[in-house]
Amino acid sequence: MAIGKLADQTHAPVQANWTQETLLLLERLAGAPFGTTAFWVSLAVALGIVLLLGWVLANFLFAAKRGILICFLGQLLPALAGGAGWVAVRVYAVPELQPGVVREWLPWGGAGLAALLGTLLLTRWILGVSELRALLSVVLTYGGVIAFFVFAGEYLPQAPEEPGSTADGPPLYESYREDPLEPLDSFNKD
Repeated sequence: MAIGKLADQTHAPVQANWTQETLLLLERLAGAPFGTTAFWVSLAVALGIVLLLGWVLANFLFAAKRGILICFLGQLLPALAGGAGWVAVRVYAVPELQPGVVREWLPWGGAGLAALLGTLLLTRWILGVSELRALLSVVLTYGGVIAFFVFAGEYLPQAPEEPGSTADGPPLYESYREDPLEPLDSFNKD
């Protein structure tokens, strides 16, 4: 019985860090605190663009001949793999590194590598196209998402300038650490 308790204690902080790092990544990408209206609208718009633009590009430009939901799944999996890569590097590698450029950019490198592998292994298989067509389809789809937010993002609901100045509540990331690059070891101390 004691071994089970010990195993639960050793794995519990890592589980919490995965959740916290995932929410931090989502907040960074959405540009708004988790749970606010601006966050959910940004997420819905991005998923809608991936759904429609990904389907149009995969079927009409790259001849995937798949349904809209299958194309959406094929376009979404690289983003999920990239997010998992970013979080894994943040949880396991960043606390071991000294402050510097590598520590700041390594999570994005892990995300890019995981997204590339997700594209070449999963998207290619789901869409039934070559590696180059799958890669171009994903790059153009997410390029369209980025372009939309660059050029039309000002028309979406904006996050409040002052954290806590909205009825939606304060940003989640402030509740567990101020510096997003702070080592996780200092956070886990009780």
